[in-house]
Amino acid sequence: MELLRFFPSEGGSEVNCQTDSGFFTVTKADFRRFCSEYTDADADMLISGENEDAKRVLPLHVDGEGEEEFLYLTEKLRALRYALYLLGISDKSTRQLLFKMKQKGFSERASQDAAAILMQNRRLSDEEFCRRKCELLALGKHYGRERIVRELAAKGIPTALCRRILDESDIDFDEQLRLLCEKLIR
Repeated sequence: MELLRFFPSEGGSEVNCQTDSGFFTVTKADFRRFCSEYTDADADMLISGENEDAKRVLPLHVDGEGEEEFLYLTEKLRALRYALYLLGISDKSTRQLLFKMKQKGFSERASQDAAAILMQNRRLSDEEFCRRKCELLALGKHYGRERIVRELAAKGIPTALCRRILDESDIDFDEQLRLLCEKLIR
């Protein structure tokens, strides 16, 4: 693969790359790691592309493992964007998110790395998901403890985590039972 040209995205956190195979986009951090591992070129010099040193280095030829890694980095960014899109639509557990990404056709490695980035940036947390769902199911649908645990276990949340969250919450399940009975009698 011939890497022909590089330029930063409008936000500046991504790098657009023109290759002989087409255009690709990777994160700036991934691009720096890629350049340090697979090329002798300075990543920042390549991104700017305005000085003569960058023009002398280009085109860069990358093959074998380097080409696979470059294509993986573009897939990882696409997986991250898709995961953010999914989380913008609705709250998801890690297992649900990984399942959706697998359905979309992303590799296991790209999906896992995207989920790890989201967890690191506190955009994906099974514990917070569990807290929100416990409150919603208990206060909104008047579910009991065991039904909440079963519902969340089906979504990939460990039962021990569900039970701990329910023990920590200040939900009055007796009051919820009373409200459910009133609702059913009406």
